[in-house]
Amino acid sequence: MTSPHLKTLKTNVPSEYATSARVRQWLLEHLQNRNVQLKDGPKAFVCQWNGAELHSLHPNHIFGSLISQGIASETAHHVVGDVMECLQDYRNRRAACVAAGQVWFPDPEPESQPSPKQSPSQEQRQRLLREDCEALLEQPESPQSWYSSLTSAKGGFLAAGLSLAVGLGVMTWWLVSPPARKEVDK
Repeated sequence: MTSPHLKTLKTNVPSEYATSARVRQWLLEHLQNRNVQLKDGPKAFVCQWNGAELHSLHPNHIFGSLISQGIASETAHHVVGDVMECLQDYRNRRAACVAAGQVWFPDPEPESQPSPKQSPSQEQRQRLLREDCEALLEQPESPQSWYSSLTSAKGGFLAAGLSLAVGLGVMTWWLVSPPARKEVDK
């Protein structure tokens, strides 16, 4: 069962575009909700990760950072588990939104709440989605790699067959008439 503060934390996960101040605020909020006492207080809590870094960090990096700031290892382990659960929930919500054919708009940062004029309406979201789909359809297919183009071409089969024949011929010649051995006993 998920605690209420963890549910709240999941809804406020900083996006990949969040500033380091936003990530720091989110982590401090989580530490406060878990009643974690920082050795030097919240003002001394150092977190320089922006949103993209937070979303790509290995759990050991977060754990090491918390340990280095005086948090007990067992507590840090629980905090890292919560953070990873929140990040996974964020990824799942984003994937579900994209799979449903909607445009993913990460939540705005709390310190800069947009006015109603700035938030995209449903019509704008649908228009953006249509434009994205049209742009994808207009893009030419990606060029094949040199290997796939070689094997799909008729010349590729010819080159592979020739290479195989030469290789087998060399191996056969070597087995039938091995290189001369020097006499050791003179």
